[in-house]
Amino acid sequence: MYLSTRDMARLGLLMLSDGNWNGKQIMPAGWAKRVTTLVTPSRDIHPMTIGAFQTQIGCWGYGMLWWVWDAPDWPGTLTGPYQNAYSAMGANGQYITVLPVMNLVVAHKVDFDQDGSRSISPSEYHTILQMVIDSTL
Repeated sequence: MYLSTRDMARLGLLMLSDGNWNGKQIMPAGWAKRVTTLVTPSRDIHPMTIGAFQTQIGCWGYGMLWWVWDAPDWPGTLTGPYQNAYSAMGANGQYITVLPVMNLVVAHKVDFDQDGSRSISPSEYHTILQMVIDSTL
């Protein structure tokens, strides 16, 4: 699927607003929450092995077509900007990340069709994402 960066950001904003666009409900209310509810925990996706350690990248579990931040979330505790976050992670570095606590959507696009060598790893993207978060705090 080819989307412009603007359209990717719009999709993120639509999810952040629970399907409401300019006062019109174009997606069933509650659907965004349903598809971004954790189904497969990160420990099942990234099992710990001898010598392995939990990294920020390893904290993403899976919902329904969205990666869901999978870290402890207890009422009354501050878990930071990733609390209730979710992300669409596509080929070669295409990302839409929604950070509800910050009311923020990050859309990242890579033009990998030019020569086929342009891409970023999940680790590189998370570095970029953390820099964006840090710049807003």
